[in-house]
Amino acid sequence: MGFADTNVRVILQGIGPIKVSLATPVSRGDLLAISGSQWAPASGTTSTSLFPALLVAGETGETDDTITAFMLAVVGNFPSASGLKKLYLSDTAGSYASATGTHCQVVGCMVASTVGFVGPASYGTPVLF
Repeated sequence: MGFADTNVRVILQGIGPIKVSLATPVSRGDLLAISGSQWAPASGTTSTSLFPALLVAGETGETDDTITAFMLAVVGNFPSASGLKKLYLSDTAGSYASATGTHCQVVGCMVASTVGFVGPASYGTPVLF
């Protein structure tokens, strides 16, 4: 069964909360990268300069909003992903994938069929290939 990150995610537990200002709108559970002095959805397709995912959005927000983000989070309501182990940064901004995108960054792992442990910064820097 394929993994398509299209469900509305929930944050079951957040660790290391931090307040961040948004450069663009984000949804709860999105992977975030620094963009200048603000934060935006991370994407594996950034070609000129790779901004890896560093945080997980704890809430939905609009441009210039200040939201709570987490360094580590237990994220629920992923599509059923039985057998899936690693979560990767997707080429779709803010999203997760079951395989590497244009650039490879492991951002977490599945701990149940619809629940993932996400800690983008704790999994190291992305690999460019």
